[in-house]
Amino acid sequence: MSTTATKGDGHIGRINVPGTDRDLTAIKTSNRPSAYVHLDYGRGPDTWAKAYQKGIVFEEQPYGYHWAQTWVNLNYSADAPEPKAVSLLRRGFKFLFGFDLIHAFRNRRCADSADVIWTHTEGEYLADALLMKLHLMKRIPLVGQSVWLWDKWSKWSPLRKRFHHWLFEEVTVATTHSALNSKLGTEVLGRSVIKVPFGIEPTFEVPVSQPRPDGRLRVVAPGNDRHRDWDTLKKVARDNSDIEIVVLSKRRRASRLVSADVPNFVVRSAVGIKDLIAAYDAADVVAVPLLGNLHASGITVAMEGINAGRPVVLTRTGGIEDYLGGTAHYVEPGDAIGLATAIRAAAVVGQDRDLQIARRSHLTNAGLMIKDFGSRHVLLTRLALGISTPEEDIAISCFAPVVLQH
Repeated sequence: MSTTATKGDGHIGRINVPGTDRDLTAIKTSNRPSAYVHLDYGRGPDTWAKAYQKGIVFEEQPYGYHWAQTWVNLNYSADAPEPKAVSLLRRGFKFLFGFDLIHAFRNRRCADSADVIWTHTEGEYLADALLMKLHLMKRIPLVGQSVWLWDKWSKWSPLRKRFHHWLFEEVTVATTHSALNSKLGTEVLGRSVIKVPFGIEPTFEVPVSQPRPDGRLRVVAPGNDRHRDWDTLKKVARDNSDIEIVVLSKRRRASRLVSADVPNFVVRSAVGIKDLIAAYDAADVVAVPLLGNLHASGITVAMEGINAGRPVVLTRTGGIEDYLGGTAHYVEPGDAIGLATAIRAAAVVGQDRDLQIARRSHLTNAGLMIKDFGSRHVLLTRLALGISTPEEDIAISCFAPVVLQH
């Protein structure tokens, strides 16, 4: 059984909808459906609240899903305490198969009273899909959000691809954050993979940076994504001694690049939100150097930088320009000379407060607030349940504020 839905490019495609074994009669007459929000282990509400209290995360609740609770009853996955041996087993299984089956199995009963399941990455929905296939979990509409899956697809064996095609049969609505991922996923699956713009919490803004008397430029480059291009950024530091670069990352691949012959290239971890805000405050420019990817890698940091009032320089890849348009400075992948040039140009305009305010307003006007992300999931719920309107389906993917009305 199928219905229509918008693809990332705004065209109409096909999605899976619940079959005859999934009764939607009650939902179609209900004003308030319920959703089970399946998050990665370590991202459950209790664990998240502790991280928020310690100043580790910006948002008080995970990823803004709570903004949907006026229209949808929410029930989140929980992080069960586990001894080290079990933790190693669970993480080993996840590394091997690409999804956390043990965490999903523990939380399978959370779906019993839900009308739809929301997932944050493929690590959750693939596990739910397998449990449904094995009849270990209630079969209900599943919204499967992919982040890294389509970047890996071409490297997988035919057997693994067939296995994932089998699991995708349980995914009612497939989503992603990038138009490039949407295009590839739609081609592979033969049905729509819907682009759902991500959003951030606009929690802070820092003063306009002031030029140093010595003319040196301060660049901060936060990020832990696997597609960060720290090598090209180090080349910028090596060839431009007046540009001071601070990389904020937990990745060992970044810290291994530190060397005594390039003292203006520093790598360290951010110690909580206050430290990150201080780093943005101290910077003239935010850099987001990227390797080629399909999933808009770096978009969170790029939006944080613009929200902070800092000019952002980033690599043109992954469909990230769809989010930011003319609010950022772009360079081609691996272009160290172009990156250095863009950093210098960005530092000049970064002292224009009116321009930075205008760029900051783009995030609101383009529907890139965390509230918009939560609201899009209300529309995704209606789509998954087969009760949405064409206008609602289009609003899911549009770069515009999402306004919900009772």
